[in-house]
Amino acid sequence: MKTVTVKIMEMVFDPKIITINVGDEVTWTSVQDDHTTTSDSGLWDSRNMQQGESFSRIFDTQGTFSYHCDVSPGPMLGTVIVKG
Repeated sequence: MKTVTVKIMEMVFDPKIITINVGDEVTWTSVQDDHTTTSDSGLWDSRNMQQGESFSRIFDTQGTFSYHCDVSPGPMLGTVIVKG
């Protein structure tokens, strides 16, 4: 298992698109302001993370998982691609 970190800053997820393997973990860290990482399909919701807080999720199935920030005024979008 490996962990990939996504920084949330300046109204973007960085990186915006990541590719991982089944069993890997993604950790989102809010570097600036308050943000969420919220699955478009309802699989996860970090709830509001204040600056410096993190949220992690292990992906145990293949697929493409789109997500967004619920509290940002503009579109903040990201994608996790999970390979077998």
